[in-house]
Amino acid sequence: MSLQGTQIEPVPPLSATTPVRVFNHAYQQYGYATGEIVFKLRNKDISTASFVTMPGFKKVGQLDLYVVTARTPTELFQLIQRLEENQDVQWVVPTINYVSDSDK
Repeated sequence: MSLQGTQIEPVPPLSATTPVRVFNHAYQQYGYATGEIVFKLRNKDISTASFVTMPGFKKVGQLDLYVVTARTPTELFQLIQRLEENQDVQWVVPTINYVSDSDK
């Protein structure tokens, strides 16, 4: 089978208005990834210099939580992987808005 000449549609950017549908196998539930990733550093004295270049980087209040915002699905997975591999990061949670079965 040849894919030559086949048009591949581009993956849309992530946003609150165009989230990407995902399936959580652990929860057996569908949801929508908004592109927002929340993470916490192991120690509040750690420099955030290596994170400020990430898209949408910001601190959330006084909680020592930080947020970055991926612009595409590929960037979402790359940022999650990059954060999870960083020894200074305690935990990483992508924002997923879950939907009920009737909303599918």
